[in-house]
Amino acid sequence: MKTHRLSHITSALVLALGLSTSALAADTSSSMRGKIVGPEGNVANNVKIQLIHTPTGTVNEYVTNDNGTFIAKGLRVGGPYTVVIDSDKFRDIELTNIFLSLGDTYRLNEQLAPLSVERIQVIGANYLQDVGGSNSVFGEDAISNTPSFNRDIKDIARMNPLASINGNGELVIAGGNPRSNTLTVDGINQNDDFGLNYGGYPTQQPPVSLDAIEQISVDVSPFSAKKGNFGGGTINAVTKSGTNEFHGSFFYEKESDDWAGTPINLEGEDIPLEFESTTFAATLGGPIIKDKLFFFASYEKYDQPTSVEWGPAGAGAGNDTKFTEAEYLQVKEIADRVYGVDIGTYSANPEEKDEKILIKLDWNINEDHRAAFTYQNTEGNSTRNMTSRSSELKTSTHWYDKDENLTAFSGHLYSDWSADFTTEIKVAYKDVDTKAAPQNKMMGDVTVRGESGDIAFGPDRSRHGNELSNQTLSLRFLGEYLYNDHEITFGVEYETIDVRNLYAPDSLGTWNFESIADFENRLADDFDYANAYTNDVNDAAASFKFSTTTLFIEDAFNITDSVLLTAGVRYEVVGSSDKPTHNANFQARYGYSNSANMDGESIFLPRISINWEATDD
Repeated sequence: MKTHRLSHITSALVLALGLSTSALAADTSSSMRGKIVGPEGNVANNVKIQLIHTPTGTVNEYVTNDNGTFIAKGLRVGGPYTVVIDSDKFRDIELTNIFLSLGDTYRLNEQLAPLSVERIQVIGANYLQDVGGSNSVFGEDAISNTPSFNRDIKDIARMNPLASINGNGELVIAGGNPRSNTLTVDGINQNDDFGLNYGGYPTQQPPVSLDAIEQISVDVSPFSAKKGNFGGGTINAVTKSGTNEFHGSFFYEKESDDWAGTPINLEGEDIPLEFESTTFAATLGGPIIKDKLFFFASYEKYDQPTSVEWGPAGAGAGNDTKFTEAEYLQVKEIADRVYGVDIGTYSANPEEKDEKILIKLDWNINEDHRAAFTYQNTEGNSTRNMTSRSSELKTSTHWYDKDENLTAFSGHLYSDWSADFTTEIKVAYKDVDTKAAPQNKMMGDVTVRGESGDIAFGPDRSRHGNELSNQTLSLRFLGEYLYNDHEITFGVEYETIDVRNLYAPDSLGTWNFESIADFENRLADDFDYANAYTNDVNDAAASFKFSTTTLFIEDAFNITDSVLLTAGVRYEVVGSSDKPTHNANFQARYGYSNSANMDGESIFLPRISINWEATDD
């Protein structure tokens, strides 16, 4: 069972701000929990458990408690791992070729043999995972072998039976709104915070190279008290790490019209089609200090000239608009002679690019402490507002570049303070700048009516002032304590989002002319202008900040060896010092102030779940 994760009032805040929220307590590591018993099924306490991460030589040691139970947290995902169970009273056991999944707990229950039995070695041991609901984990093999034309994380996530991709390229999980999902990479929120991109990312292309990802987990209905602040599913990705051996990869892909057929229009005429795109990707990882410090780097670049599919009638540029080539040349000459501006062309081929850089460092500080640091930068653009229908021809000055730049950092510190107590500390920061940049701002938005169609040039009205930036800072402390068979998890999280949003339509002016003659004679049929009261468009920008502080605690314990009960509670508090400017007329009309905010609003979220691991019998 699970409660609703957002109250009506919190949902209203999210919708009012137009922001998606990030999933706090994103998984970035794996864990192992087990119970060791003796030959007669009796509890085996003070047994040493040694975990060896083979690729890096990392060794972690644990000791079973009085109930024969041990727990290991903050482990690297993947493997292979070797587990050595060392006891003075019984025969040792060595388990090899063990692989751990992101966010899941490897269940290891072993019965030791008497000393008279030879040493036992198990290869490819069976194990159970706490997947908790409709959870899927996809490893390196699944990622590399899954067809993906766009090298997109969503192509992997859609393999979850409750996930699909809609016609806009958005990931739908269990029928929910795609904008309510959450994606994290190494604990860094990768959401489209304002919901402006169809793909659901803060960038035009996927924010991280698929070659850089080691594991992806998809959780449709997580009910742990550690997770919150989302309305759909969660997708967590953890990137690859360096090992004691140098390893890397290379990828090159090219698409070209030379390898495609020639399309035809409705009249059966050939349509000139020119397109070409290239994608280059490379990775490299290895040791900086063997067994101690490792690096992993990933780079990917995508490049595609945008093809123009529409042109004026008679120009032979593809699909014809109702605005003719002769009318286009006439308007272009008038604009230059009368107004001193260049309206641009209809046949330019703007270039769309995307560049991804990721660098990760892993540091084995000592046997009890491990740190990981990730740097990520993704920058890309797409050309929009090009001619898409026959009634209006849009020139290059009416197009605009949707340009986005994401820079992010994350740092994690995993610590084993004792055999029973571990902690994780996370600091993450993300900065996203979005600009809708026209070719120039030397003129406003102009539409001129021809004989049968229109021509539009100059920055369209919504691009006169259009910029968005947001900075997100996330802090988390997570502690886990093993008391007998009880795994007690507790923590505190803090996330703040600082937003600047400039949207000033018509601030350069919007003109409509009923004919080419009216355009030449400066006789506009309609004119719109709007701006800040200072006439400085930057003064129209909205700037605000809000935060979420969360406390949580939960207890997970085995009712039987195969039944796990988890119960906890989550408490969230919203903070915001920004308020709308008080409007006396609003208060007089409705009886309350418009300047109220959500500061101090809070919610309790109890969680409970039962997980039964069925056996063959």
